[in-house]
Amino acid sequence: SCLVGSEMCIRDSPWVRGLGAASTLYQAGYPEDAIRFYRGCLTSVGSLIPTGQKNDWVKDQCIAGALQMEVSDAGGLFADLWDNPQMDLGIDFAAFGAEQPEMPPMPEIQATAALGLGKLVGTGQLSRQQHSAVMQALIGMAGTKKLDLIALTGAVQGLSFAEDPQAVEPLHRMWKKGKPEDVRPIALGGLVAGYRQPDAIKAMRKDLTTGKGVIASYKKANSFAPWTANSTQQQPTSEQQGANDAEARYLAARALIRAGDDAGFLFARKFLDKRNVPQGDWDYRPDLIRDLVETGGDRGRRALDDNVTDGHQNEWLEAMMRVGLLELGDHSQIPELEVLVDKKDWDFGRGTAARWYKRFKPLLWESTKLAAKAYLGMPPGDQD
Repeated sequence: SCLVGSEMCIRDSPWVRGLGAASTLYQAGYPEDAIRFYRGCLTSVGSLIPTGQKNDWVKDQCIAGALQMEVSDAGGLFADLWDNPQMDLGIDFAAFGAEQPEMPPMPEIQATAALGLGKLVGTGQLSRQQHSAVMQALIGMAGTKKLDLIALTGAVQGLSFAEDPQAVEPLHRMWKKGKPEDVRPIALGGLVAGYRQPDAIKAMRKDLTTGKGVIASYKKANSFAPWTANSTQQQPTSEQQGANDAEARYLAARALIRAGDDAGFLFARKFLDKRNVPQGDWDYRPDLIRDLVETGGDRGRRALDDNVTDGHQNEWLEAMMRVGLLELGDHSQIPELEVLVDKKDWDFGRGTAARWYKRFKPLLWESTKLAAKAYLGMPPGDQD
């Protein structure tokens, strides 16, 4: 059985498995059914992990699916989620002779709605009038006094993904003076990853070396929202010595990598060159590998290529890097991966890589086989 919160469990979610069907329904002329599916998905337990936590892959995939609809339908869905942030139980109570229970509003759903609206703006598909209306709505959400922190975090993330210069001023204001203070590092991350603002990048670089700035804010907060893809690690406990600094430095590097800043890639190169992680710290090397693959571009590929050949890695991380390089088009990795697919006597080094491996090995090796088959021109269902 899979572990709760693992990517294997998430990919096996009925909502994720239904994304293809929802897309087909929409294209076949059944928009109401598709919209109902996306609303159920975005208000399901699998999508309602608090904003700023990780493993929110289900939510991201459902938002991505909804964004494939016409902008009027996608925008209407996200606006409705903001105005009516109640969980959709997906049950026809009338069929059982019962009344629909009144569900409480959930700030997690409002956070999802704001994030979806921001990503909708970022697609560049809105008309000028639609674009202006959604941006004003997002700025208004972020400026709402006494808004729940979770919903506010979603609004800040929405502005970060909107790719609109109008977002810079409110994000800058929230970075410097935002209340509650928990929102400040999230706004800083948006300025770095979304808008590549020089003063924000300078502050984020400082966090990689001195432990000041956003890391100090992070220690006062209970969460630290990621600005790129999703980390695979669980939130560290307060008892773990050094875990907060390690988490914050990793997330700062992630934002800088997305911004294309040299400091993020330099951090990744040095961190991936470690054979072991410090005692008590989470092992963020697998996450950094995925960040380099998904958002690092050509410099991410070069960083992986240099590290995988230097001989300093334990075998498991070397295998992960080879898979990433294959994803980026380096088919010379296939012979090495064919040997590693059935390997059992792994050298993990000290840290949490072994636990990460046990949870995600099936997904990783299946992805490797599929990538190799695609390169060889074989249908995914062919026998090995």
